[in-house]
Amino acid sequence: MTQTNTTCLPLLTEEQTAEYLGLRPETLATWRCTKRYSLPYVKVGRSIRYRPVDVENFVTERTVAARLNDDVVPAQKLTSFKYQRQIAEADERLDRAGITDKGGHNEDR
Repeated sequence: MTQTNTTCLPLLTEEQTAEYLGLRPETLATWRCTKRYSLPYVKVGRSIRYRPVDVENFVTERTVAARLNDDVVPAQKLTSFKYQRQIAEADERLDRAGITDKGGHNEDR
């Protein structure tokens, strides 16, 4: 049996979602009509609402990580462990090259 999360967050209006994404509400309407992007939405009567978790997932799915070994790796394809391992490997390469991290990145882990 599938369990559902009973924690309910308020639904976002089309305007709130557009503002969060840096878009115009008309852009979201176009995406819904053309099915250009798979951003789930909820119909409440004639109103359109968005679940915050769906908006966050939409952003996460389109987030691109920094270049690693000259490859652009989509962030959603990196698990937390795998990402940490790749960061550690990149830090090791920097150390071998004699490049220090001025921002203190190496010391934070």
